[in-house]
Amino acid sequence: EKVRLVEVLDSIHGNGELTNKIKAFEEDARARGAPYTTVLKWAKSDERRKIYAASSKMYAKKLLRIDKTSRRIGRYAAMEKELYRRFADRRAHARKTSARWLVHTARHLMRTSFAEGLSPDKPFKAGPGWLRRFARRWRICRRKKTNCKNSTWEETMPVLQRYFRSFRRRLRSSGWAPGMAGASTSTDADLDTQKWGQYLPHLRLNVDQVPLPFINDMDYTYEEKGAKRVAINQYAPALAKRQCTAQVCFRPVAPPEVDGMHRVVPQPKPSIIFRGTGKHVSQEEKDAYPDDLVVLWQPKAWVDRPMAQEWVTKVLKPMVLADRAAGVPESSRYLLIQDNLDAQCQPAYLDSLRQLGIDDHKVPPNKTDQVQPIDRGFGRMLKIYIGQECDEWLEDDENLCMWEGNLLTASARRVLIAHWYSAAFTKVIQSAAARKFFEHAGGLLTADGSEDDRIKLEGVPAGAKFDWEDDENGDIPLPSYPADSDPEDPDLVAVGDEEQESSTSACDDPLMNWDRCKGKSARKA
Repeated sequence: EKVRLVEVLDSIHGNGELTNKIKAFEEDARARGAPYTTVLKWAKSDERRKIYAASSKMYAKKLLRIDKTSRRIGRYAAMEKELYRRFADRRAHARKTSARWLVHTARHLMRTSFAEGLSPDKPFKAGPGWLRRFARRWRICRRKKTNCKNSTWEETMPVLQRYFRSFRRRLRSSGWAPGMAGASTSTDADLDTQKWGQYLPHLRLNVDQVPLPFINDMDYTYEEKGAKRVAINQYAPALAKRQCTAQVCFRPVAPPEVDGMHRVVPQPKPSIIFRGTGKHVSQEEKDAYPDDLVVLWQPKAWVDRPMAQEWVTKVLKPMVLADRAAGVPESSRYLLIQDNLDAQCQPAYLDSLRQLGIDDHKVPPNKTDQVQPIDRGFGRMLKIYIGQECDEWLEDDENLCMWEGNLLTASARRVLIAHWYSAAFTKVIQSAAARKFFEHAGGLLTADGSEDDRIKLEGVPAGAKFDWEDDENGDIPLPSYPADSDPEDPDLVAVGDEEQESSTSACDDPLMNWDRCKGKSARKA
């Protein structure tokens, strides 16, 4: 404004026809009543320079202006609010939401519900810039799928609540009562029973199948920043697919030593299943396998019904006999946590377990990623350690030449992966994470509820508390565990590489008795 008034005064002073400059300035409409003496002071050289400098700064500030308020709420705030509501509803049902869906939905909303006030000269285009700003305003981003189970937490929660209720009732089903160990004459065994129920930690096991490729953990490498192509020289890319199956079984803790005459067996022996029958494998190769590894053979390296029976005989039976010899009471029973694999639902298999004093405990179908310890990180850690064993082996120049020259025979690959798996299994078992996997999955559920806070389920909303306790008069009955029904299909059903569990298992007890599964319960590879 000062600059404008000074320019008005200059124009009047420059007009030679005007004799009374003061009267002409005060009567000029452009002066808007400004005092002549004040404007004359501004027109002096020093004041003029200050006024023009301040004006230039104001112009620059206006030129660089950023409307943060409108950027924060957006020009189409009402439409974006409705768009986000639809987005949240779509994601609540685990449906894919692409950029195309967001753009098309935004355009549809603008045409149908928010067209009022929209200028026809500047139509809403929903371009890449708007999409980027919308995502930033509403804190959404493009993410890779992390959970392959097609269910939301709202759908999963009631299933897990029923599962943990039934699990706790099973722990309390052998004469357990609150405060039973509170007397002064209580022994350590009574205290353990009061806390854990009829299955102490060393009597709980988990078994699952982990597909093993020959090439593990070879997808990442260090490279210079900005490199457009990151290549890793791999040995026969087809070997990155499943070459064998690891039958993984472990327990959270080893049994206590009671009888000093016999050595306690901390864990069941790890076992691995190779393709073939093993009849044409040389004795030299068999002798090269690790002594602490049970090697099994199946035409497609699957755990079918005969293979499950053989595994019980060669792995679980020696462990149980060693425990009994080391002082584990004959009256104590084991609890084997396992999924609904067809071979693990058969009466013959379950009878073999019962003869060894092992009770079957099925987890809910399609929820193994939540409540099965091996799926909670044991299998992933196992493959990471196998990859580290492979990296260490490749540090030798001769081994690296065989790797890059594709000179390893099938026999040599089997020996290598057997040793790598055995070493990796030992590392995982000796780590503190082995017990954590049981705790997080609820495999170490207590009968008195003292350690419920250690159960860490995936997908629980932030700030929400997962609670499954019911009142004393709850209407959920104790499940019956014996599998007394024959399968409808007596033929062998093979198990594929991925989930290795049934996705269509039908169970008599909707709570926890998934061991009475019927029908064709596995997918072919």
